[in-house]
Parts: sequence; C-alpha cells; structure tokens
Amino acid sequence: MIRLAKQPQRWAILLGALFVVGSVNAQEQSDDQQESDKLIEEVIVTATFRETNVQETPLAITAITGDTLDARAQSNIFQVTAQSPNVTLKPGGQARSGMLAYIRGVGQSDFIAALEPGVGIYVDDVYYAQLTGSLLDLLDVSRVEVLRGPQGTLSGRNSIGGAIKIYSKKPGDGGEFIRVGGGSFNQVDVRGTMDMTLIKDTLWARVSGAAKTRDGYVKVLDYGCTHPGSGFPINRGANGCLLGTQGDQDYTTGRVAVRWAASDDVEVNVIGDYLNDRSGTAPGVATYADRRAMEATGLFPVITLPGSNGPLYYYDNIFVPYGPYHNPGDPINDPYVTYSTFADYGEQYLAAGPTVTIPVSWKPTVLPSRNYIKQWGLSARVDWTINDNMSFLWLTAYREYNTWSTWDEDASPFAVNMLDNKLDNYQFTQEVRLNGTAGPVDYTVGAFYLKQNSHYEARVDLNYALIDFVHGPDPTPADTKAVFANGEWHLTDRLNLSAGVRYSEEYKGYTHHRHNPDGSDVGSFGPTFPGAPDLINIRLTGVNGLHADFSDSRTDYRVAADFAVNDDLMVYGSVSTGYKGGGVNPRPFFPEQLKTFNPETLTSYEVGFKSTLLDQRLQFNAAAFYTDYSDIQLILTQCEVPTFIDPDGIAPPCLKPANVGDAHIKGVELEAHWYATDSLLIDAMASFLNFEYTKVDPLALQGSSIAPLDMITPQTPETKWNLGIQYEFPMTGLGQLTLRADGWYQSKTYGDATNSPLNEIDAYTLVNLVAWWDSPDSNWRFQFEVQNATDELYYYDKYDQSGFGSVGSVMAYPAMPRTFDFSFTRYF
Repeated sequence: MIRLAKQPQRWAILLGALFVVGSVNAQEQSDDQQESDKLIEEVIVTATFRETNVQETPLAITAITGDTLDARAQSNIFQVTAQSPNVTLKPGGQARSGMLAYIRGVGQSDFIAALEPGVGIYVDDVYYAQLTGSLLDLLDVSRVEVLRGPQGTLSGRNSIGGAIKIYSKKPGDGGEFIRVGGGSFNQVDVRGTMDMTLIKDTLWARVSGAAKTRDGYVKVLDYGCTHPGSGFPINRGANGCLLGTQGDQDYTTGRVAVRWAASDDVEVNVIGDYLNDRSGTAPGVATYADRRAMEATGLFPVITLPGSNGPLYYYDNIFVPYGPYHNPGDPINDPYVTYSTFADYGEQYLAAGPTVTIPVSWKPTVLPSRNYIKQWGLSARVDWTINDNMSFLWLTAYREYNTWSTWDEDASPFAVNMLDNKLDNYQFTQEVRLNGTAGPVDYTVGAFYLKQNSHYEARVDLNYALIDFVHGPDPTPADTKAVFANGEWHLTDRLNLSAGVRYSEEYKGYTHHRHNPDGSDVGSFGPTFPGAPDLINIRLTGVNGLHADFSDSRTDYRVAADFAVNDDLMVYGSVSTGYKGGGVNPRPFFPEQLKTFNPETLTSYEVGFKSTLLDQRLQFNAAAFYTDYSDIQLILTQCEVPTFIDPDGIAPPCLKPANVGDAHIKGVELEAHWYATDSLLIDAMASFLNFEYTKVDPLALQGSSIAPLDMITPQTPETKWNLGIQYEFPMTGLGQLTLRADGWYQSKTYGDATNSPLNEIDAYTLVNLVAWWDSPDSNWRFQFEVQNATDELYYYDKYDQSGFGSVGSVMAYPAMPRTFDFSFTRYF
C-alpha cells in the first residue's frame, strides 16, 4: 500500500507554489488590463447556523451553487464528489436508493437502518437519518455545502466524518424554467420549476418536478443460451440470449414550497416533497467466482443444478464475463454482462448433506428485478426576528420511505446467495434554535429531537449455507435527544474565538423474527425417518423473538480560532469531536451472534487558510488535519459459532458489526477557483490522505480474516484531484457559446475492510465535457454533454464474499460507460 505520511506536505508546497506563481503572473497581466467584470462569486453559507461568507467561515467547506451544478451537468448529489476533496459519494449497490458516503476515511456503506451513517445528510436543514433515500436528485437547488471533518456540536448526530447540506431555492426567488432532454440508453429527462406570487409581498409558492427514464447498461444474458452444452436450461426469448438489462432508471419526483411573510418579523416556510422510483436492480457483475477450494474441504455443500451429472457451480470462474479471472476461451468478454436470473431452480431443500433432501413448497422461486423506493416528507419552519440582536427558529419535519429491492449477490444463474429486501422507515424531527448577539459575542443555543422506526423484511436464500428463510419484519425503534450551544467571541476586528458543545442521548431497540418462507417456524419439520440428523433451517433456531437494546449518551465539543491577516486572507485552527451511534447486530444467524456494538468516536485537529486574491479573481483555500479515530465499526464475516454441534458440519455464516480498533488519519486539502480572463475560468482541487490503524481488538475480531493494521477503511482514496476549464465565446448578436471540460482522478480504493486484491477498486480518471449555447435574450439554452468521455471502465463498489466459508464470489458494480446527453431549456 502506498503511504503518504510525507507526500501531502510535498504536494501542498508544490501546488501552493504553482498557485502563487500563477497569481503573480496574473497580477502582472492585470496591470495592463482594464478592470475585470468577472469576479469569484461570494457564496453565503449557514454552516454555523448564521449567514456567513464561506471565505470567512473557519471550517473546511466546499460550497457549490446551483449555477455551478448546471455548468458541470450534475443532477444527483453523488456527483459533487468530483470537486470535493477527501469526499466519496457513490450510488449504493444492494439498495441503489441509498448512498455510499465517506469523508476523510469515515462513513458507512450498509443500507440497513440498524447501522448509522458516518456522514450527515440534510435537505433544507432537515436531517435524513438513513443512507437509504439519501441518493437525491438535485432538484431546484440553491447551493450544496460539503462540510468536512466532525460536525459534532452543530450538525451533531452521526456527522462524525462530515455533513452534506442541500438547500433548495425559496418561493419568490424566481428562475422559472422547463427543460427537456434525452441521450444514451434511450434516456428521457424532463424537469422544471414554476414560481408564483400568490399575495404581493406576503405569500409565494414554488413547484418543482423532474421525471427520468433510461434503459439499463448491463446486459443480462442467459448462460444456457450463450454456452450451449453447459447443462443449464436455455431460456431463449424474443431478443435471443438477452433476457433484459440492469441499471435502468424510472423515477418521478416533485416538491411544493410555500413561503409566508406573516409579518415584518415572522416568516413561515412549508415544504412537501415526493419521490416514486420504479427502477430496476442495481447493475452487478461477477469479477471472481470459484468455490472449488472450499467444497474440496467437505465442510461446504456442493452446489449443483438439479438433473446435472456433477458440480457446476463456479467451476473455473465460469460466470465471470470479463477481467483477470475471465476464461480466455469464453465467447463472452464484456464488462457490462451478468448472468443473474434471480431464480432458485432447486426443487428440494438440501437439509443434511448430499444424501438427505426434503421437499419444500417454496422452491423453485423466481424474483423480479426491482429497486423501488417511495419517499415523501413534509417540513415546516418558522423564523422569528425577535429584535435586532436575537432571532428564533423552529423546524419540524416528518419523513417516510418504503423500499423493495432484489439482489443476486453472486451474479450467476444459481441462487447461491439471493435476497429480496423490504425496508420501511419513518422519522419525526424537531429542532429549535435561538441565535443572538451580546456585545462582542454571537451565540446559538438549541435542542434537537429525533424519533424513528424501521421495519426490515427479506427473503434470504443462502443455499451456500443450506438456509433459506424470511428475515423479519424486524422493528428497529430509535430516538435521539440533544441540546447544544455555540459561541463566537470577536476579540478584535480580526481575531475570533469559537467554542461549542453538544450533549446527546440515544436509544435503539431491535427485535428479530425468523421463519421459513411459507411462514412456518424454523426447524418445524424435516426428515421422517428415524435418526434424521437435521431439520429445515435448524441453524436459525433460537433467533426468532430475540430482542436487544442499546442506549448511550455522548458529549461533543469544538474550539476554534480564526485571524484575518488582511482583507483577503484568513487563517484558522480548530479541535473538534464527533461520534457515530452504536446499536444491535441486525443479522444474527445464531443467538450467540446477537451482540451490541459501541459508538465510533473521533477527535480532529485542523488548520487552514482561505484567501481571495487578484481583486477577487482568484480564490485559494487549503486545510490540513490530523484525526484520532477510535472504536471503528467494521462488518465481520467470521464470528461466534453455535454452542450445539451442527450435524452436517456446514460452516456458519456471519455478518456482524463490531468495534475492532483505532486509527490515525492525516490529510491535506486544496481548492482553487481562478478567472484567468473574463472568458476563462479555471478551478482545481486536490486532496491527500494517510489512514493508518494503530491497534486492533483480537477479542472483537474473533478470528476474522480482517487484519486492519495493514489495511484502510473502504471507499477511501489516498489521492484525489480535479481540474476544470470553462471558456465563454461571445457571439455578437447570436448569444453566447460556453465550453467546459472537467477531469478528475481517484487513486485505488477497496470495497471491503479486508483489503484483498479481489475487492480492490482500481484508480481511474474521468473526463466530462459540456457545451451550451445561450440565446441573446438568455431565454433559451441548448446543452450537449459527454459523460466519461474516454469511456473509462471503473467500478463504484465491489462486494467481496470470496472468504473461506462464504459464497466464493466477488460482485462489482460498474459505473456507466461513455454517454451522450442533450437538453433544451426555456427560461421564464
């Protein structure tokens, strides 16, 4: 593994020198030029719960305006990772409506509600308590604030790595439009906004909506059709061997907002939003598939197709369509192919090794390809200006989602590990804040309350472990209460001291339900002959009805100082803490695995500067941080085994979260925006991170193959950079043509805490191109874009189940290949 203990400082010095040289040259050029009309836009943020210029806010923030999102052709929140240093946002795999979110090496990738995110997601200051439902369309957005580092005192709950805050445009802001577009894979995209004044100077309404459909880009092929003589049934259809696609999209979303100026001092904002997403299964392809070594031990069932003459499953990686484990003579050699059928052909339940089978009513079974989510929410916010020195905010919100998704974890025509997931969640939040000024001190005091409940249900078909059952519905009630205070003392016109504290109390419960797919109790029937050694799903005996609780209290703090060297340069330093909540293992296969786990905690030390140079033509910011990261939560695939002797000796499965150890994280982050001329805008970003475990807990690891002292957390690139160039071509009397190119690089990452070459995600560089023409009256825009212009093959994630006792496969989620898109926009 590449270690960057010293490289970040070298890169920081080098890049800083380049920017300084460029600034001097630009200053010399500007002496001979007239005063520029193009200045770096001043962005107002509310990261400290009061409006401040981002350049005067002593935090590491990437602030992205709605206009910048349009210029980069970014329509989903995960795309802002391109210009955000040390930030990884990606579509989830098992539940594509969720998001993989990591900042500075801290985050979460599991969609289940029992596990907490490590990055807080907020929309119009409403907290999204789960990763599921957080992969948001950027609909009618005013700005996005990406806050890096723990936000434990103000944002608070589970914002240990940082926070993503999205702010929509308010009614009365104007900017009405309708946009119609299309593109590759038969994409059709329609979106628009209507802004209305209902009562002059008193009541406004804003309606926004978007709809998108797109075919999938991963082909689902019938293995028996493409490989005649393999022993698999042939399901040739109207499209030959092509059964369908994965990765298709079909969603509609909308928002209605009402703003009421009740008086000169009171403003009320009410927002309702709705999403109906009927997309198909997330695209998953096999990159490794071989169980021969495991099956040779005799501890694992030999997976065969009914009616075949011998073992077929994963022989010689036969289901790998591309890559280093692809068979050279295979006629299919395509990274965008899968053989997933979501079909369990088994007519019998293998209960006690290869000699004993039990007929069951729930096999064979075929699951539809789906990744659905319905989500809606309603929020109300009251802002009351009490006097010139004091204001009060009350924010209440209710959110609800229902998801239903299928997942073929082995990406093969066998049902070795197949799931059908349902997850329902509701949350209710209340927040109050009092902002005020007392002499040289600005202060905020407030309180936060969250109540939520989730129900998770799944058909869990794990033929590799000889179990097939219904998990749930498992209720997961939880609540959080917190109080917080923050103050900023203006010692002089240039020197400020800040301090904040937050006290939180959390509770979470979990009740487990396990049944056979027909609703009967596990272990309720089996072989009828005397001495039969096993019963159906006996391994799950004792889990049904188990309940566990977790509760905890935490106190977080932040202290900071900032100093304005002059009107164009501010330096700052801070110490801050944060936590990610603990909980209960949501997936025990045996009573022995029902364990609670503790919160993660983090203390971060950060220094940085923010500068606006060359008469506001150049903005250059930098931050460096050092983090103590404790009680890190990882998902273990080897853990406690049953106390009884399993008659057939099959190795038990495990997916248990546990606190495994501590780490140190160091990093440097650089951001720059430069109007080199009135027509040329250049922006750049670079980040460098060094993650190093300092200790592990052998008792927690329970013999797991995870050896984190030599590894790094998932989805954590050590190096990222971005370079964007935008040029405007005025066309006298014909409007204006603008061209933009963005290139960004991410070094290798891993999809699993066990950093194996099988789950290594290679480094990649992406290039996106955008061109748009604005009419002379600025009422019309035609835009053309090319995403992934170099047709780079890269993966969002890799789900590694190759370890001993597991499925024996690795499934990867490829991102889209090169695509072309166009749109027409009419502004009103």
